[in-house]
Amino acid sequence: MGSTLAVFLLTCAAAAVGIYFMIDLYQGSALLRDGYAAVGRRDYETAIAQFNAAMRKHLTTIDRAYAFQNRAYSENEKGKHDDAVRDYTEAIKLNPSLSFSYDARGALYQDKGETAKAFDDYSKAIGLDPNLYHAFHARGLIDITHKNWDKAVADFSEAVRTWPESASGYFNRGLAYTNKSDFDHALADFDAAIAIWPRYYRALVERGYVHQRRHELDRAAADFNEAMRIDSKDTAAFRARGYLFNEMKHWNDAVADFNKVLAINSKDVFALDGRGFAYSELGDYERAFADLNDVIQIRKTANAYRRRGAAYFRKGDHRLALADFREALKQWPNDPWALNSLAWFLVTCPDQSFRNGKEALIDATQACQILNWENAYMVDTLAAACAEAGDFNHAAAIQQFALTFKDLGQDRATAMKKRLDLYLKHQPYREKNAPPRGRQ
Repeated sequence: MGSTLAVFLLTCAAAAVGIYFMIDLYQGSALLRDGYAAVGRRDYETAIAQFNAAMRKHLTTIDRAYAFQNRAYSENEKGKHDDAVRDYTEAIKLNPSLSFSYDARGALYQDKGETAKAFDDYSKAIGLDPNLYHAFHARGLIDITHKNWDKAVADFSEAVRTWPESASGYFNRGLAYTNKSDFDHALADFDAAIAIWPRYYRALVERGYVHQRRHELDRAAADFNEAMRIDSKDTAAFRARGYLFNEMKHWNDAVADFNKVLAINSKDVFALDGRGFAYSELGDYERAFADLNDVIQIRKTANAYRRRGAAYFRKGDHRLALADFREALKQWPNDPWALNSLAWFLVTCPDQSFRNGKEALIDATQACQILNWENAYMVDTLAAACAEAGDFNHAAAIQQFALTFKDLGQDRATAMKKRLDLYLKHQPYREKNAPPRGRQ
């Protein structure tokens, strides 16, 4: 009788525990559903409260993982980013197949500047879900930051595969192609982005830049003008058109565009740099030096010293020109344009006391090597250095190679052909007043 009673009591206890467990599990599931519903209506405070209550109940491992994931999402929406990272991490521990948690945590790491962690999370998310648009797109942006152009092209290609209507995907792949100097593919992508979103201001500016690089100046101007029509307060198009006017030698128009940029941001170094160059070409050296001095004060760059050196060169102050060209190379010894500018000065300076053909040959060769012999300016400078050193046959051969580059504009090609004629006559090239466009 005693043993029968004990068994009965144990059975009742087990049943009570089972009933309690089932009730607790049911209550946890109900709280989860309420939390999901709150997320759906964007009531994130209520969602967090419901998920907190649910996690005090009995939940299956899968349900608990989703509770952490959704609480993390709600926390992120409320600006509680560290809490969200913590909860996404807990969700992944419970269920390592949650691609959304990896992707979302990657975005949080990216916002915090922890790009290595972000890249790793995006890669894991993609491994779990090869159709995850955001992970491909976000990883592509990291590729661009690190100048991994080929990887960026690959990631944005996957992004537009998963979402063919992604104007941003096409735009960013276009940027990667531009940096690879693959202008045909870049134009195709910018065209696609603009077709999807005709008011895509940045795509118009970047497409205009590519047209400019291809010496399609009218098309470049049309894109910049359309960008300005869409947003007359954004400075990017005015800045870009200013540089276009510089290339077209419309110096006063360039100054006007740079003035519009600087009226909004007086410390815009690119506008100051461009305006300083335009003033230099106009012979307004006082204003040119004022702008270029401001650039150097705001942000010391090799380009700023080269620009100012070119202005001194135009003015005929060869001593100060040489000092700036040497300072640029001293601070940035592997900058190909710093090497090129110094070499050009050492070769073409009309004052013989400043010329040094042997040094110029070394600098010009290094510049060509850094850019893999793919820049016409660098090759042109090397030809001039060979001529200064008396090796006219080599100078002519190198200049003929320079003339094979496809991105030569008409003015540049004409100037290079004139130099070739000099080398064929065994004559070096000398600057008279100012170095040609692009040397600065």
